[in-house]
Amino acid sequence: MNVGHLQALIVTAELGSVTDAARQLSYSLSGISRQLRALEAELGVTLFVRSGGGLTPTQSAVDILPLAVSMVALGDAVSATASRHRPSSGGAVRRDPAAGRAVPAPRPHQ
Repeated sequence: MNVGHLQALIVTAELGSVTDAARQLSYSLSGISRQLRALEAELGVTLFVRSGGGLTPTQSAVDILPLAVSMVALGDAVSATASRHRPSSGGAVRRDPAAGRAVPAPRPHQ
């Protein structure tokens, strides 16, 4: 499942407009529409009722939204955790259980 598609769902539901969601997420209108259609196809449900006055989330969307918010938050947490473990020196790292974090690996003797 694409986290970007879930983010499009969340923002579109919050704003009630694909145009406003596209603007907030810095996507084209067609890009947000594609993401929502792809998510609807993947899930097999309609997420919004489209009308002249904007979009109204369906009951499926209402039920899915809290889970989507959780999944996006978890994705953000995974990214943040991974970024803390990236070596800043560009060298090899090893996991030090005692330190609870990644530490530079010892260099082989030459």
